[in-house]
Amino acid sequence: MLPKKTNPVMVRFLAGLVLIALFLSALLQLSWTRNHIQLPYTRFLAALNGQILNSIGVPVSVQDTVVRQADYAVEIKQGCDGLDVVILFLSAVIAYPFSWKSRLTAILYGSLLIFILNLLRTVALFLIGRGSDRTTFEFFHVYIWQFVVIFLVLVFWIYRIGREKPIAK
Repeated sequence: MLPKKTNPVMVRFLAGLVLIALFLSALLQLSWTRNHIQLPYTRFLAALNGQILNSIGVPVSVQDTVVRQADYAVEIKQGCDGLDVVILFLSAVIAYPFSWKSRLTAILYGSLLIFILNLLRTVALFLIGRGSDRTTFEFFHVYIWQFVVIFLVLVFWIYRIGREKPIAK
């Protein structure tokens, strides 16, 4: 039994967040989802990386999910596509007691934010990787950019819940 001071709305939110995140993460692991959603999306992300890099004077070629310049290449893999962050964000938005209009607005703007941040991340990582050693690339890949993306999405989430009144259930 829960202590008397436990907020039932918060318990429902946390339980919903975990269940929805687990469900969406499981969906992402299905071969159909990988082949029909994740892989085409990752190819699209790689193609956009190529267009951006070429437009700023960094000549690259793109094949499938690999962005290449001469003897340097980066492959955008599962986990580097930002979909894990999208799943966590979607889970939080769906589980939180917003109105459905507010949820849809948050999903639209939050997903766009995550897409833009991840696109900036992958372009920046290509540039960092081609101009530095493997250790520097890994440091920015694993620590700096993951923190930046998660932090900014968290700030956006806090902004959203601060703007909206939860629906009492």
